[in-house]
Amino acid sequence: MRNSQVPRLHMQWLPPPIGHHKINSDASWFPPDHTGTGIAIRDSNRVMIAGSSLLKKCGSVTEAKATVILAGSKLAASLQLQDIIFKSDSEEIISEINKKHNKEWYPL
Repeated sequence: MRNSQVPRLHMQWLPPPIGHHKINSDASWFPPDHTGTGIAIRDSNRVMIAGSSLLKKCGSVTEAKATVILAGSKLAASLQLQDIIFKSDSEEIISEINKKHNKEWYPL
């Protein structure tokens, strides 16, 4: 199959509701422990508030993605942002963060 025949998905970034901020994060992991991460924080007007990239050592892709989400949380806290929406392709981690009854997550 040629590249021109590969179906393309049209994905569009959606801003958070008014008064909220959205943290988009992603990480790539290269065995055994090389990780590259990226963070973007935007407001409801699509304005970039802050961003960051990190090179870290992590033992797995899940650890890498959790590390970048934590870094995004710390960046938002340093800017005193509230009403945050996290966006990541790691549904497992985001689901755990969003569980209201989860006692294992603590405020920063």
